[in-house]
Amino acid sequence: MSESQVSSGRQGNAEKTIRSAVVVRPRQPFVDWLRSVEELEVPTITLEQLDKTVYLVPDYEDPNDAEKVLRRVSDDIFCRELYGWYTDESMWPKDRSWRVFKAWFDIEHFDVIEDLVAAPLEYE
Repeated sequence: MSESQVSSGRQGNAEKTIRSAVVVRPRQPFVDWLRSVEELEVPTITLEQLDKTVYLVPDYEDPNDAEKVLRRVSDDIFCRELYGWYTDESMWPKDRSWRVFKAWFDIEHFDVIEDLVAAPLEYE
């Protein structure tokens, strides 16, 4: 792709967002929790059956700031992951500390996000 294609917008929006992203993938403790919630009826679910989720997070320029940003949003991510499976918060684990978050989820950081869609972001 040439510089003129990028600047003319012929390859989409191609603008850097003012966000970073994390990809969250549940680990075995999350699967164990799913299996323990009888109402879900998923006794044989495996890690391979669980999807990854991409979360846009506040932007950071220094890779050393990635953990600080993740710590600030980790409870929100934890709750969204639980809610995606079971909306009754009384059944959620009480301990959703940083230590537990790191045990329950694998995280991959992305500090550069390119938006190739000309339309604005849409929300549900």
